[in-house]
Amino acid sequence: LHSVEDDVLHLGGADLVDGTPILDVKPYVPFADTALGATVAPWLAAMPTPDLQVQFTPEATEQLRLLVPEQSLLRSEAQARSAITEVLTADPRSVHWRQSRVLL
Repeated sequence: LHSVEDDVLHLGGADLVDGTPILDVKPYVPFADTALGATVAPWLAAMPTPDLQVQFTPEATEQLRLLVPEQSLLRSEAQARSAITEVLTADPRSVHWRQSRVLL
């Protein structure tokens, strides 16, 4: 990225013909990307992403117990509970959604 002017990004070093539209530009995210010399966007560096605490209600536990025998991917209630907990702990909601809730 050479520069930014309003909503225009000036790029270099990409194998593109001048004027080629670029449809999807994402920031460097240190936990998902590896690039030597890359810098982290200020909104990613300053925004903590704490793990969420996951608790299963008795009703959810019962629903999970009934669901496990009906599917083949996860073979036990403990394995299903662990998989669900792992996903929810990482907070799969978008950064935009989480930021908008912090301001409320």
